Amino acid sequence: MYLCYVDESGFNGKKLNENQPVQTMVGIFPNLYSFHKSDAEFKEVFKIINKRIPINELKANEIYRGRQSWANIEPDVRDKVIEYYFNWIRNRNHKFIISTIDNSVFFNMKKEKKDNIFFKDCPFPWLLGAFHISIVI
Repeated sequence: MYLCYVDESGFNGKKLNENQPVQTMVGIFPNLYSFHKSDAEFKEVFKIINKRIPINELKANEIYRGRQSWANIEPDVRDKVIEYYFNWIRNRNHKFIISTIDNSVFFNMKKEKKDNIFFKDCPFPWLLGAFHISIVI
């Protein structure tokens, strides 16, 4: 049995935000039998990071670009944090579904096809991403 955690990146809200050109949503499905071990490991490493870098959550965009609390952290340290988590995720027996949407294409199609029932039922890119993940499940 698997659990499901879904999160998005690049949220636009009701209209196109040029600073968020892509809407990405990922569904992470940890195996229920190994979830508690993974959760405990993640929390432990998060505590270690949080002792040096005051954060409430891990945001890849902030780590990668050196923003917010990561602004004064050397690029090689930020790279090691990202690499650690990629390796950590790869070594878990979790499944992933990734949905990526070009926001300008989405909003242009929505504008051109105002009467299309699809855009009435799914008016925002994040809903389309969530719908995509749900149909893949």
